[in-house]
Amino acid sequence: MCIDLEKAEEYLRKAWNTAPDGRFDCESCEHAYATSLYLHMGQKEKADTYSKKVEKGILAEVCDDTFPSLWSFYLEYELYNGDIKSAMPYAKKLYKNCNSGQGDLEHIGKVLQYFAYKNRTKGLNLFKKRLEWTNGVWNQKAKFYFYTGSWTLFREISKKQATAEMELPKEFAHWREDGIYETAMLADWFYKEAGAIAESFDKRNGTSFYMDYLKHA
Repeated sequence: MCIDLEKAEEYLRKAWNTAPDGRFDCESCEHAYATSLYLHMGQKEKADTYSKKVEKGILAEVCDDTFPSLWSFYLEYELYNGDIKSAMPYAKKLYKNCNSGQGDLEHIGKVLQYFAYKNRTKGLNLFKKRLEWTNGVWNQKAKFYFYTGSWTLFREISKKQATAEMELPKEFAHWREDGIYETAMLADWFYKEAGAIAESFDKRNGTSFYMDYLKHA
């Protein structure tokens, strides 16, 4: 994916200079979004300048969503760059603090990606507990990240074992009464499901962002 750095920064400056209205994000969330933007552009030093203002308490107020967002953005960045060691503290924070409901599916998906490379047993246990949260979820972005994490997990597991025994919710498309699942089949299914969501987002946005993310996971 080609990134126009100048255009991205131009829009960021416009956002900072736009007067707030009744639907604006809080200042700390704006800093988190700026952090995400620079991480996606590969400019970690600039990203750090925004996140440190939150971490050091420089901002007057920090909302409850800001720290989880920052942990998630940095985890995604470190995983994308293959730095599993640097990804660890962010994965641990998300696993501990953002693992309580459907609203955490995006974070959990990224944690599954981390576990795929670091601790597949723990990743499998997390997957079994949280798959049911995807039933009827309206947030397709959250489902995309959970499915991407699940694909990564089963892709890596399939390299070591052909099957996995799990008790999964009956609503799951490939539910089996005997609880014996082919890991390669699960990897393929989650990749296709995540890919369908990615393609719909990319078509709407006119980019290849989500498919690029999926292929790189």
